[in-house]
Amino acid sequence: MKLQGVYTVGYIISFFIARLLAGVFRPLLELWIPYPSATPDSKFVFFTNSVGVTLDSAFYYAAAFMFVLALCWIVVHLIALTVNDLQFAPASDETVNWLAGGVMNFLCGYVFMTMLLYLVAFIPVDGIQTMLGNSHMAVLMVRYTPILSQLLANWWIVNA
Repeated sequence: MKLQGVYTVGYIISFFIARLLAGVFRPLLELWIPYPSATPDSKFVFFTNSVGVTLDSAFYYAAAFMFVLALCWIVVHLIALTVNDLQFAPASDETVNWLAGGVMNFLCGYVFMTMLLYLVAFIPVDGIQTMLGNSHMAVLMVRYTPILSQLLANWWIVNA
């Protein structure tokens, strides 16, 4: 749990650093990553067509966010290697230690997958949109994750 605690705190810090620096990297990613043009006939699972036509800016902002998050996550892993033997408190119950580490790991993975699905939902390709629409888990994660769904919509779409 100790190491997973370092990872979780690092992930949270990385999340906010990515929020601050995504705008800096967005123009660079516009040059590197092609975005298929959305038309008024494009169908989106999670967005209306009027919003879908303008998602290119949100896509590049979200891609920059994920890029910065990945860079920060690499730094967190390098730091965690140095504190691998760190002990916050003696582990009195190994089951509690194991369970708490598992819960933290699940939450970090869930947040990452939700952000990745949200990013993919911006792409106006019928095959991708069909797969997202047919996946009940993807719909639940992108649309109904408490706090995170609204947070990503505000950060990536409204403020992009």
